[in-house]
Amino acid sequence: MSEQEFIDKSFAEVFSKQKELPMALYGVGPNSKYILERFADYNIVGLLDNVRTGDTVFGQPVISLAQAKELGVRLIIIVARVNNKMIIYRRIKEFCRENNIDIYYVDGE
Repeated sequence: MSEQEFIDKSFAEVFSKQKELPMALYGVGPNSKYILERFADYNIVGLLDNVRTGDTVFGQPVISLAQAKELGVRLIIIVARVNNKMIIYRRIKEFCRENNIDIYYVDGE
């Protein structure tokens, strides 16, 4: 199964019931681009990336965690390589816990 097939299957299964919630994707790589194109009907309000904050990538603003809170983000989906997901999770978990924002990896974990 290719990465895109995996995303098609897992993303749709896990997040389809939450597609109306304001959400942000953590990551600015090709998989984020694919999700933005494939799941255009989801309420994705921005991308998160520490280095690219303030830029526009794939037509989406790259926002800070504070901006995500201001935009009412309820869900952050980490779209990053498996070896980076725990690093990102540890970096944002306290902020998200304090602001009632759920965090998932792209497969729903």
